Amino acid sequence: MRRENNSTNRKRFLPAFVLLFVFLFGVNGFLTPDAEAQIRSGAAFLKILPGARLQSMAGCATGLLDEDYAFYANPGAAGFLREWQWSMTYTKWITDIYNISLNYGKRVSLPWSERGRAVLGINYQGVKAFDSSRGAAPPASANDLLVVANLASPIRMISRYFSVGLNLKYFRSNLAQFTANAFIVDAGALCRTKRFHFLNWGNGLFKYGIFSAGVAVTQFGNSLHFMNSATPLPRTYRGGVAFYTGSHNGFQIQISMDYQKIRDENGSVSLGTELSIGKRISMRGGYNFNNNLLSKYSFGIGVRLDDYGALFNNFLPGRKQALKFDMAALQNNDFFSNAYRVSVTNFPNDPEKFDFENAGFETYTTEDSIFLRWETTQDPDLFDDVHYGVFLTQDSLELAGFIQKLQKGKVDLSKKPAGAVVFLLGPSTLIKSDRKQRRFYMDLAPLPGGNYYWTVWAHDDDQHTRFAVKSGQKIRHFRVLAKEVPVPPDTISDLILAKSAEVRPMRLNIHFGFNVDTLNATSKQELNVLGMALNSKALKPLHVELGGHTDRRGSDAYNMALSQRRVNGAKRYLVAVPGVDASRITAVGYGESQPIIKDAKTDSEYAVNRRVEIKFSGNKAVNNTRPSMGLTFHLSRKIVMQGKKFAYKLTLKNRGPKPAHEICLKDALPDGINILKFNIHPDSLSQDTLFWKFDTLNPGDSLQIILTAKAPDFVDFNPTKVLNKSIVSAANDTNFVNNADSAAIYIIGTPDTVVHFDFDRANVKPKAAAVLLKWARFIEASPNIPICIEGYTDSKGSDAYNLRLSKRRAESVKKWLVAWLKENAGSKVSETHIYTKGWGEKRPVASNKTPEGRRKNRRIVIHPTTCK
Repeated sequence: MRRENNSTNRKRFLPAFVLLFVFLFGVNGFLTPDAEAQIRSGAAFLKILPGARLQSMAGCATGLLDEDYAFYANPGAAGFLREWQWSMTYTKWITDIYNISLNYGKRVSLPWSERGRAVLGINYQGVKAFDSSRGAAPPASANDLLVVANLASPIRMISRYFSVGLNLKYFRSNLAQFTANAFIVDAGALCRTKRFHFLNWGNGLFKYGIFSAGVAVTQFGNSLHFMNSATPLPRTYRGGVAFYTGSHNGFQIQISMDYQKIRDENGSVSLGTELSIGKRISMRGGYNFNNNLLSKYSFGIGVRLDDYGALFNNFLPGRKQALKFDMAALQNNDFFSNAYRVSVTNFPNDPEKFDFENAGFETYTTEDSIFLRWETTQDPDLFDDVHYGVFLTQDSLELAGFIQKLQKGKVDLSKKPAGAVVFLLGPSTLIKSDRKQRRFYMDLAPLPGGNYYWTVWAHDDDQHTRFAVKSGQKIRHFRVLAKEVPVPPDTISDLILAKSAEVRPMRLNIHFGFNVDTLNATSKQELNVLGMALNSKALKPLHVELGGHTDRRGSDAYNMALSQRRVNGAKRYLVAVPGVDASRITAVGYGESQPIIKDAKTDSEYAVNRRVEIKFSGNKAVNNTRPSMGLTFHLSRKIVMQGKKFAYKLTLKNRGPKPAHEICLKDALPDGINILKFNIHPDSLSQDTLFWKFDTLNPGDSLQIILTAKAPDFVDFNPTKVLNKSIVSAANDTNFVNNADSAAIYIIGTPDTVVHFDFDRANVKPKAAAVLLKWARFIEASPNIPICIEGYTDSKGSDAYNLRLSKRRAESVKKWLVAWLKENAGSKVSETHIYTKGWGEKRPVASNKTPEGRRKNRRIVIHPTTCK
């Protein structure tokens, strides 16, 4: 009877012993070198790293920077994780063995760091009911549960590129009716380099590089106890390195290597690699040199969807988020079929949260410099860039509306908001950082008295934006106290009117072909007009910077040299042809560093970035650092190209001591200036004079009117000065000293370029003399600039006849100009600089099927350049 009981017990315990063997030594191919080691070290589930990406790279995780599951191998890796993330993994191992993992992590504030990370992970492995006794005993089952709490943080007192972390784990293993548990501690550290330029060839394939290295010790804890037998945990020592190279929207390559030494096992090395195409598709492979493994090779793929809410916005809230799917498999062997693992991860892809450094409200005087300060932020994608934008205004409602629209992606950042005092879109040298790049700031010159509101946002190369936030507020406020000016004793109210014109830096139509540094005819035409304006008396005091730019194809060094050649060519032309003094011109090549279209992909987009830009300064040479194109330039002379937009700003203030009543503001528009929009619409318009009427303006209050205007398409002189005058009055304003102001702009351009002819005629009509007279004076002012006169006809008549007729029309206009120049300019002008070209009926500007269309096609066109 006793023998039967012993036999029954052996049959009952047999499934448990089999499952114990599978769990401790068989899962994932971990086999120890000898039987004695199997007794000393157990819990093979703890040796398995969750996550499909890690499995596909042979478990190389100790040196990884951008993997959600890497903290299982190195707790310090969590310090470089994203602001938040969740991930879930399902694994199908040997028949009837499965594993589920779930992690959630987020950024937390720690006493020593504002950028700590906390992660909670739950891992479960189970085996379905197993009967090895052929019915002699009830089926047995088994499962393992691992709960992990991680805390990690970069140690900023050492470096923000060095992170340490700690895992606290609870492990419970159930084998049939037997249970064992343990509390476990892991510790690790991970460091990385800054991103550096690696190799600039292969269309950016190896443009940037990052090295990382980590060490960790895991599975420290009490032994597992099954049936009064203590089984030590598989304490593991790890070291790993990784190298990343590539570019943000191009190819990215990662190579990693790990060494691990598990208690009672020989040390082993594993290698892993990953190739990503534009972050969207990844292919991975790995090899483990451990001779005890049944499966040495592993492989996997990954797919990432960025901003997936834009694709599935009906049911997925994915704006500024990414969703990643990974799958991995192990090599087949003689014992087991493929083991596979799938993971899904959700995480943000916008810049991380950051705060203002300024207090909620500050006070300055009109003599103080003002510093706008904020914390640094970072983008979680390794090869992405973060730049900052700053918006300063006196209109808090406009700023709040701007923030709402930008968060919804409904703002054109290339256009400066109407009420902006400062609108700066980085990268810009005006935004500076401290030595360790822990905070950024912008230094402003003293401002006039008043209330000011500002915000700052970070934006990456994918145009994801994130506003600075402090105490739940995205707007900071400061006040500038105006210097007190004595008010005349007999004044009841005193209105002050200030007016200014605001223009943007000038961008001429100077572009280049791919890998070309020579100027084309259109570029020379633009430079001729610019050179003539620079030689005028009005603009003689100014200096100019020519900035050369390329597209991003080619290495940084080559593009820098190419941009310098382009801008040197433009400078040589300005000196040689229009005759601009070379000492007034600074030529700076910027290479590919300042594209207009950041993610250019088509030939037309690349062409926009291949250019030369112009910036004016005052009486000294231009600094060779280029401010952002979004910042208004404050020069003594405001310059705009013909047909381009600019703005008038009128600021009205009541110095008191009493409210002003029955206020009337008048603005006389210059000829040719077209007003496009107002922030406050005028009450009436009479003979090109705008009128605004206001009932009252309290002491100390001010209001601002902004007029967006367009320069005329043609000008009589180059440059043409346009003066705009304004005046204000009130019923009880007795001091008129500051009640009027004016603003001047200088418009660079040419006269109207078109003269029309009667049918089958080449003689110049009397009414064309007004246009030609302006061109004659244009040529007289710059006698060295070449002039091209192109003649055209309508489609009536043969091609040969029309070609001759168009040539006669061009020659007729040249004859008229030469005659006027000889009579009025004498020997100063040579007709050898005036060229003619006949095009016949080619290049029509209107349909030849109607009389009006044919009239428009019978024309000559004048250009300040040589004929093509």
